[in-house]
Amino acid sequence: MKQLEKHKTPLERIVAPLATQSNAHLVVPAILVVAYMARLAVSFGSYSGQGVSPMHGDFEAQRHWLELTQHLPMREWYFYDLQYWGLDYPPLTAFHSYALGKIGSLLNEDWFTLDTSRGIETYGVKLFMRHSVIASELLTYIPAVLLFSSLNKDTVLHRTVTTLTVLLQPAVLLIDHGHFQYNTVMLGLMTASLYFMMQGKVNLAAGAYVACLAFKQMGLYYAPVVFAYLLSVTYQQPHRFVLLGMTTVAAFALFFGPFLLVGGVSGLQQVIIRMFPFGRGLFEDKVANLWCAINVVYKLKAHIKGETLQRMSLLFTLLGVLPASIKVFLKPQPKVLLLATSSCAWAFFLFSFQVHEKSVLLPLLPTTLLLYSSHLYKSWIGYINIVAIFSLWPLLNKDGLGLQYAVLSLLWIWLCGFGQSTESMPIRAFHYATYLAMVACHALEPFFAVSHLPDLWTVANALVSFGAFAAFYLWTLYQLLLS
Repeated sequence: MKQLEKHKTPLERIVAPLATQSNAHLVVPAILVVAYMARLAVSFGSYSGQGVSPMHGDFEAQRHWLELTQHLPMREWYFYDLQYWGLDYPPLTAFHSYALGKIGSLLNEDWFTLDTSRGIETYGVKLFMRHSVIASELLTYIPAVLLFSSLNKDTVLHRTVTTLTVLLQPAVLLIDHGHFQYNTVMLGLMTASLYFMMQGKVNLAAGAYVACLAFKQMGLYYAPVVFAYLLSVTYQQPHRFVLLGMTTVAAFALFFGPFLLVGGVSGLQQVIIRMFPFGRGLFEDKVANLWCAINVVYKLKAHIKGETLQRMSLLFTLLGVLPASIKVFLKPQPKVLLLATSSCAWAFFLFSFQVHEKSVLLPLLPTTLLLYSSHLYKSWIGYINIVAIFSLWPLLNKDGLGLQYAVLSLLWIWLCGFGQSTESMPIRAFHYATYLAMVACHALEPFFAVSHLPDLWTVANALVSFGAFAAFYLWTLYQLLLS
């Protein structure tokens, strides 16, 4: 009993009896069971666009891609009926959809018949789609996190607790297993790339990163730091540098080449156009980045041309990623790499073009992985994860996932001991002020609906979240300066 009492968090006390030398062989199976059960519990809730005709939502978009890749030749995948969830992710997502569609069609071909299956919401198709996300994680994200955890030479207890903290991260679970997407495939590939970089296996790192980018174009959030790191560790070794370049080109050719072969230049061009829809505008909905925050007081789209906004966004993003890229180039060390990747991804989220609220998962990945490298970062990492979950509230509320949002968030915060800050008094005051603002938004929203300001609480959420995200970005710059 005294041994258990010295552990600080409920999760540590729960895991401690398991994380011993005699029970070490049970750790990974236990992690897998807990991870699966948490995902399954979230998946029982509703999802994006459930019962909302005619377009439904992200669930239907993903299902539709499984459908169209089954019945159409590859050259038509990125051209088919673009008004109804046209395919707009890179080739690896298309191939992933094709593989899942093949498996699903073997179980029940009615789930994915071309056009006539649109909007299908039977129990069977929902069960299959939900488990397709879990299966995809079991093949990518979860193994990558377990692999990454092996870099940590701390106690079995610390590694196990940190791994569970990462795998039970509410923002990831609520988006992929609640709202419905396959973000963890991209995140898993990036985690694998980080692992290989830290192990000095640059060609595997490049291959994994290209796969990440070929699954979702948002993987570009990491590109400057990945490029700077790989360049730094190879540019003085010509043979290694050339081999890295050949590996990168070969990986891109593997994923994008088939569309050039079957559709020619126009076919490949269409893939790129669908991946980068600049015509959609600077941001969508009320996302917690700089442009949405400015737009509250100064309507950007009304006063500045779209092309000018794109250039401004590009300039701010380049300036935002520059410190991390320079630092990791000059000092390509594992601890610096994680901090730099986090800083770079936050800069993209805060300043780049066409940001979605779900994109917060990208900077959260390297940020949360920092838990493996230092206990000193825990207060800030917990803080920014809590704010990130809060920033997703408008989306999750629209999806009918309020119960999952509340239970999973509070349970994770309690288990991991993230409710309290161990920082200096000014930092603690800032953290608690943010928490107070979040609670106030939740408490007031049901009772103070303003008819002429229908987006009042969504905007309030975005502004509170933006303030926290901007502060965390500055914190990453400060830590890079110290490292």
